[in-house]
Amino acid sequence: MPPTVQPCAPPALTCSYNIISSVRVPAGWKVSLFTDPGLQGRSLVLTADLARLDGEFDDKVSSIKAERTN
Repeated sequence: MPPTVQPCAPPALTCSYNIISSVRVPAGWKVSLFTDPGLQGRSLVLTADLARLDGEFDDKVSSIKAERTN
């Protein structure tokens, strides 16, 4: 199955524009956060929950890619 790509653009409901400060990642998933729209810019890959994003990503996530890992 190909990866699921969900950029933050209307009417996407998977993220809000630049207000994400924590991430919950379900077991069996990988989430990539990007600082720019369209899966561009700096990226951070998470395979587990992160209660607090650091300064580089806190309130600066503009697009997200979620992929099932199993």
